[in-house]
Amino acid sequence: MPDLLTKDSVAFAAGLTFDAIPDSVIQIAKRCLVDGIGVAITGIETDVDGLLKTHVTRQGGDPDTVGNLRLFGNPGSTFIS
Repeated sequence: MPDLLTKDSVAFAAGLTFDAIPDSVIQIAKRCLVDGIGVAITGIETDVDGLLKTHVTRQGGDPDTVGNLRLFGNPGSTFIS
Protein backbone atom coordinates (compact mmCIF):
# COMPACT_ATOMS: atom_id res chain seq x y z
CA MET A 1 0.00 0.00 0.00
CA PRO A 2 2.70 2.59 0.85
CA ASP A 3 4.39 1.90 -2.49
CA LEU A 4 1.17 2.74 -4.34
CA LEU A 5 0.73 5.93 -2.31
CA THR A 6 4.31 6.96 -3.06
CA LYS A 7 3.92 6.20 -6.76
CA ASP A 8 0.67 8.15 -6.97
CA SER A 9 2.18 11.10 -5.08
CA VAL A 10 5.25 11.19 -7.30
CA ALA A 11 3.15 10.93 -10.45
CA PHE A 12 0.92 13.77 -9.26
CA ALA A 13 3.89 15.99 -8.36
CA ALA A 14 5.72 15.21 -11.61
CA GLY A 15 2.69 16.12 -13.69
CA LEU A 16 1.82 19.28 -11.76
CA THR A 17 2.32 22.62 -13.45
CA PHE A 18 2.48 25.96 -11.71
CA ASP A 19 -0.56 27.14 -13.71
CA ALA A 20 -2.63 24.28 -12.27
CA ILE A 21 -2.12 25.49 -8.68
CA PRO A 22 -4.97 27.74 -7.49
CA ASP A 23 -4.01 31.30 -6.53
CA SER A 24 -5.29 30.76 -2.99
CA VAL A 25 -2.89 27.83 -2.53
CA ILE A 26 0.03 29.89 -3.88
CA GLN A 27 -0.78 32.71 -1.44
CA ILE A 28 -0.91 30.28 1.49
CA ALA A 29 2.39 28.70 0.41
CA LYS A 30 4.05 32.14 0.19
CA ARG A 31 2.77 33.05 3.64
CA CYS A 32 4.04 29.75 5.09
CA LEU A 33 7.44 30.26 3.47
CA VAL A 34 7.79 33.80 4.82
CA ASP A 35 6.60 32.62 8.24
CA GLY A 36 9.15 29.79 8.26
CA ILE A 37 11.97 32.17 7.33
CA GLY A 38 10.86 34.55 10.09
CA VAL A 39 10.83 31.75 12.66
CA ALA A 40 14.31 30.63 11.57
CA ILE A 41 15.70 34.17 11.79
CA THR A 42 14.13 34.70 15.21
CA GLY A 43 15.53 31.36 16.40
CA ILE A 44 19.06 32.47 15.57
CA GLU A 45 18.83 35.18 18.23
CA THR A 46 16.91 33.10 20.79
CA ASP A 47 18.60 31.09 23.52
CA VAL A 48 16.47 28.03 22.81
CA ASP A 49 19.14 25.72 24.23
CA GLY A 50 19.05 27.57 27.57
CA LEU A 51 15.26 27.71 27.59
CA LEU A 52 15.02 24.00 26.88
CA LYS A 53 17.53 23.10 29.59
CA THR A 54 15.65 25.30 32.09
CA HIS A 55 12.39 23.58 31.18
CA VAL A 56 13.92 20.11 31.52
CA THR A 57 15.35 21.04 34.93
CA ARG A 58 12.00 22.43 36.14
CA GLN A 59 10.34 19.19 35.10
CA GLY A 60 12.79 17.25 37.25
CA GLY A 61 14.98 16.06 34.42
CA ASP A 62 18.71 16.20 33.86
CA PRO A 63 19.58 19.14 31.58
CA ASP A 64 22.68 17.25 30.39
CA THR A 65 20.38 14.75 28.66
CA VAL A 66 19.34 17.49 26.23
CA GLY A 67 22.49 16.71 24.25
CA ASN A 68 24.46 18.63 21.68
CA LEU A 69 21.82 20.78 20.00
CA ARG A 70 22.13 22.43 16.59
CA LEU A 71 19.89 24.05 13.99
CA PHE A 72 21.02 24.87 10.44
CA GLY A 73 24.55 23.86 11.43
CA ASN A 74 24.86 26.72 13.95
CA PRO A 75 26.19 25.28 17.25
CA GLY A 76 24.50 28.11 19.16
CA SER A 77 21.05 27.18 17.92
CA THR A 78 18.83 24.28 18.85
CA PHE A 79 17.57 21.18 17.11
CA ILE A 80 16.48 18.38 19.39
CA SER A 81 18.30 15.26 18.30
